[in-house]
Amino acid sequence: MTIREFPTRILVRHTDPQADATRLLVLREARRAALSPILLVACVVACWSMWREWIHGHAPPLEYAADPYWSLFYNAWPLLFGSFLLGAWTLARERPRTTRELFTAAPLSARRRTAARLVVAAVPALAAAVVVAVQAVLVARAGGVPLGDFPYQLHVMPTVVEWASIPVATVASYTAGAAMYSLTRTRAVTALIGAFVTLFGVVSFWLWIWPPAVFISPIGNPVPEHDLTMSQMLDQLDAPLSRPDQVGLPWRLLDPDPALSAAHSVALLGMAALFAALTLERTVPDNRNHWIAWAGAVAVGVCSLAQVAAYLL
Repeated sequence: MTIREFPTRILVRHTDPQADATRLLVLREARRAALSPILLVACVVACWSMWREWIHGHAPPLEYAADPYWSLFYNAWPLLFGSFLLGAWTLARERPRTTRELFTAAPLSARRRTAARLVVAAVPALAAAVVVAVQAVLVARAGGVPLGDFPYQLHVMPTVVEWASIPVATVASYTAGAAMYSLTRTRAVTALIGAFVTLFGVVSFWLWIWPPAVFISPIGNPVPEHDLTMSQMLDQLDAPLSRPDQVGLPWRLLDPDPALSAAHSVALLGMAALFAALTLERTVPDNRNHWIAWAGAVAVGVCSLAQVAAYLL
């Protein structure tokens, strides 16, 4: 048994022909996705976008009080856009070598083939996790992220929960790409829509920084800001604060909140479930798709309310 055959032998347990065929399809689609030029280019561009300010061992210059912290997340746009395209391209190609010829003994239904391709969302998520892990090491080496205006500036380190929001966002992006292709049936239009959403939903993050829009944006609200009265400010002198742009306006407390990030990540998984249900329904209408959609809708609704509560409290 060769090294290339080993994962296949592990996955095939000779329990059910349909299940074995589905696992083999997932494995082969995952291999193709891992070697896809779309994912490779996305990772290279993401490395440049995310690491270039940190690779020299010090934090980037501070232009705005919270910008370096925000940049850790919006600079991940190549991963999100690449995942979107990968989801569309993976769903678009019906490959005889992986859907018919290899599995003639146990032909797979269209729903199973689509579900297998949706599971491949784990591949860009793992790639994003690797890129983010290196980013975390670079940030730690630089002593953390500068947050706040002098003299109320601190160097802070994002938590694991906050870092995890980027791989989770790639899962939602992948399923969104698949869902969009299932609606348009054209990769060109799907790519244009993905570019538009990435530009105005992630790169132009400042369009979404105020509640409630920030709760449904792809990157969420990494740094909630709260106005402070003078008495409140005296109690927060050891916290990162943002100087007002005009005289007479209040100082603002910059308060990264892992609970808010966790709620946003679960909401993104709910969106991924909604996109997956739409893709499956467009492939083969089935009542099971409705249950997936309802589960996703509940997750989005509950976690959106949790974000509001975390922000207000």
